[in-house]
Amino acid sequence: MVPTLTLLGALAGSCSLLGAPPAGSAKVRENIAKLPLRFEENQGQTDSRVKYLAHGNGYTLFLTPTAMAVRLKSAGVPNLSPVLQMRLPGSNAKASLEARDRLPGTTNYFIGSDPGKWHSSVPGYAQIAYRDVYPGIDLV
Repeated sequence: MVPTLTLLGALAGSCSLLGAPPAGSAKVRENIAKLPLRFEENQGQTDSRVKYLAHGNGYTLFLTPTAMAVRLKSAGVPNLSPVLQMRLPGSNAKASLEARDRLPGTTNYFIGSDPGKWHSSVPGYAQIAYRDVYPGIDLV
């Protein structure tokens, strides 16, 4: 059995700390913060280097073969979104990403009036695994 290091699960439980809280009651904010991450396959809705992404309360998480990046939504400052990038020193630059546990439903992006730029039926997943990020080690 290959050892697995779980890192991203910690983000799901603390997403309310990563940006401005949504409008509404404290109970609504509390419930939103408890929602699990839903990873989407990148089908053109963002930069082509990104393989999977997840949207959370106050942030978007981007997964590439060599890095994980979190873009924080700025509170009241247009076009200013801080980005935190995480890399694993000495890791396999060719680690493959594998979607796990397909979730029910899909996401649709119908932005703008050009149907050629729309993305529909984008699948969601509960987990993404970086395979062989270090010899014999996967990162989930």
